[in-house]
Amino acid sequence: MSRIACVVAMALFSSTATGAVRQPLPDDFFITLGRTTCFGECPAYSVSIDAKGNVTYEGRKFVRVEGIQHDRIAVARVAALAEQIDRLGFFELEDWYQAIQAPDGSRIWITDLPKIFVSVTRGGRNKQILDYLGAPESLKQLEKQIDEVANTKRWLTLDISTLRQMIRDGWSPSASERSELLRKALQEDNVPVIKALLEHGADPNGGHYGTGTTPLMMAVSADAARALLHAGGNPLSRNLYGGTALFLAVERAPALTELLLKAGVPADERDADGHTALFKAACAGNAGVVQRLLGRGADPSSVTAPGPSAVECAREGQRWERLYPQPLTDPHAPYVKDFDAVIALLEGELTKRQAK
Repeated sequence: MSRIACVVAMALFSSTATGAVRQPLPDDFFITLGRTTCFGECPAYSVSIDAKGNVTYEGRKFVRVEGIQHDRIAVARVAALAEQIDRLGFFELEDWYQAIQAPDGSRIWITDLPKIFVSVTRGGRNKQILDYLGAPESLKQLEKQIDEVANTKRWLTLDISTLRQMIRDGWSPSASERSELLRKALQEDNVPVIKALLEHGADPNGGHYGTGTTPLMMAVSADAARALLHAGGNPLSRNLYGGTALFLAVERAPALTELLLKAGVPADERDADGHTALFKAACAGNAGVVQRLLGRGADPSSVTAPGPSAVECAREGQRWERLYPQPLTDPHAPYVKDFDAVIALLEGELTKRQAK
């Protein structure tokens, strides 16, 4: 067998073994991902990739880099995107997804979310899909893959490699710039960037994020809070509503509450309205936080007149959840609401105290 014939045979065998032959990209292949603002600070931008690997980014709002940026990626990465488009049957999907179906069959419409547009041109065909709500997971994965292939993160936010390069280049930011970068990093829970900013002068107690909010109150994870505490963050600072970081932690992962309690925040402290963190955790259905607060001596019988007790608020949350089951489950939510567990914990502690 000649060398050429051998190479062809090996290629055919490889294609058969993998189950598919990679089709060449047509010259007109072009894919665009666009995201709009929302009720908040959702990044608004678009990024396009063509058949030759040319990347064009345009940042519009709530992004680190506004305006147009260009780059180039390997054609093999573009081909991988094209294969993903084939696998999910992009051209056969709906043109828009704007609502979700409730358990009773009705359609639920939600406002103030960002809109995501995905447009593909290939072999003379063109299709654009609007993803607002209820899109299939395969489309979500394609959106994520486009961002990853184009590496849009470097333009949207401050990653650790970019920050290190800025520092090497002699970066000399103002106090307000450091504060804003720290705020963004805390929102994204980007712990490496949080640590680096603190090491380079960001104030761990800078209370200028509105309503007296300090960086520690913005921490969404125990790792972020630990970095702030290590840098001198004060866990006892209060915002304009009289609450410490503990009151914000009741709607986050329980490990954050545990860290703040160990840092010296009293388990039974009250905000300006007289509510305790235990009350707020019970109302939020956060059983892990309730358990940790009770373990530190929080009083489940404490009531803010004329308001309800913690267990009464949890029962109301339980009733509401049963009447209106949540149609959406966020896989990235910091905790799972469990009013049954909250009620059991509170009632168990009340019974134990009454028996003493």
